[in-house]
Amino acid sequence: MIEIVKLYTSRDEYDIRLAAERSMTVRELIDELERMNEDAKVVFDNDNGYTYGIICSGSIDSDMYETREEEERRETIEGIDSELEDLEYEYSHPDEDDEPMSDEQYYEKRREIFKSYGMTEKEYNSYK
Repeated sequence: MIEIVKLYTSRDEYDIRLAAERSMTVRELIDELERMNEDAKVVFDNDNGYTYGIICSGSIDSDMYETREEEERRETIEGIDSELEDLEYEYSHPDEDDEPMSDEQYYEKRREIFKSYGMTEKEYNSYK
């Protein structure tokens, strides 16, 4: 008889961050595996035991992912960048039919952009 440790996987989430929130840590996994015979082989148990997957050194990897907060902050910065770019173009290239934007109007519109995103220009600059 040989002991085989089976890892039961699931397909519960489409967002890796949501899956990670409900998953165990590396330390917790190590603690669980340390309770097992160290010579036991490890496999994935798929489809209620219909198929099995091997685990080898190529089966383990990690990547870095943005947190939701980082993603929201990046999207906010990108939105501000886009609006500031449009404002800068409008300020630097006035339409022939329109009166050029004054410096005061330009800076007021900049302040409005930051206010609409709930971020100060100082905060924005600290992320750049």
